[in-house]
Amino acid sequence: MDKKGSASIFFLLLGLLFVGGYLINQGIVTINVPSSTTTTMIGLTTTTTISPEEFCQKKSTNIKLSLSEAKEIAIQG
Repeated sequence: MDKKGSASIFFLLLGLLFVGGYLINQGIVTINVPSSTTTTMIGLTTTTTISPEEFCQKKSTNIKLSLSEAKEIAIQG
């Protein structure tokens, strides 16, 4: 790839990063990062990631279906 092409791609990526940063800063786009806990014991470090369970709920009912239940149903049939 020539220098002009490389520079164009670089500036395009830089522009996308700026636009993404602006959208996140304005609250237009949100990023959900799972919480994690790091524990250090005698030189051994472990990280535990806890993700909240996601649910779907049909309107006007109280019935919920978790993401893990939906995956099990999909695997079975």
